[in-house]
Amino acid sequence: MGLYAQDTSRRTRTLVINKPKADARLIDQVGNLTGEDRSARFDNLFTEISNNPGSIAYVVLFCGRKCQYGEIEAHIRGIEVKIGLRKVDRSKLVLVNGGFREKFDTELWLVENSSATPEIKPTVNIRYVTFAGTTRRTLEYYDCCDDYRPFWENLKP
Repeated sequence: MGLYAQDTSRRTRTLVINKPKADARLIDQVGNLTGEDRSARFDNLFTEISNNPGSIAYVVLFCGRKCQYGEIEAHIRGIEVKIGLRKVDRSKLVLVNGGFREKFDTELWLVENSSATPEIKPTVNIRYVTFAGTTRRTLEYYDCCDDYRPFWENLKP
């Protein structure tokens, strides 16, 4: 990867690093939003996937410093329902539990090269996270207007 360049006037050698082009691109980063806002952000991500046929999207979810048991899982189930309702190719999306940050956060990445992955950066160690009771929601909604019931019934074990 690196090459040495010789400067004859000063008799020094400098290491020159040729970095490959970054293949992971952050499309959007959002915190807690309403179902309508989340829906719009994910629709934009789905458009990016369809406009870039060889790409894969990564959705990285971070729980906040105050986190409920099952919170990330409820978001993942909501995203799965949104994917199913929009009939997006599931193999084009990777859902990742990214760990913990100060507040709930979601990063939407587009990866052009299948061998590349986004850099996941949690900022809070789990020992500093306070876990509240179990979330009562088994599904965090990612759309405002669609009827989830038929699709949700198919997802239940």
